[in-house]
Amino acid sequence: MAGAAEDREKAAKRPEGDVIRILYEQHAQIQDLFERVEKANDGTRQKTFDELTAFLLAHETAEQSVLRPVSRETAGDDVARARIQEEEKANQVIAELKKLDVTSPEFDTMFAEFKQAVVDHAEHEENDEFP
Repeated sequence: MAGAAEDREKAAKRPEGDVIRILYEQHAQIQDLFERVEKANDGTRQKTFDELTAFLLAHETAEQSVLRPVSRETAGDDVARARIQEEEKANQVIAELKKLDVTSPEFDTMFAEFKQAVVDHAEHEENDEFP
């Protein structure tokens, strides 16, 4: 996940309705949501964080149903398994983040680490699975 604008450019080069196009578009939306959480004031931060986590869950569910079976066949079981493990770890971190006050320094620290892990995960998908 190089950047939201770059992911949108990659998406635009693919045919309308193409699953990889949709995933690139979603990766861009995820980046936008991360930025919105980071910039949100105390009054809107929880709602924005909830929006991000709901979107991530839906995105992961779609990838596991559509992308992972194909990845197992084309990129190999190790690649698919690694992405699933990253998603499971992300779900654990989300659960921990949900226990924290979104205005706390602990939330900020964990959220920054979480964002980097999601970016790394998306880059693995884009480099190892999307082709």
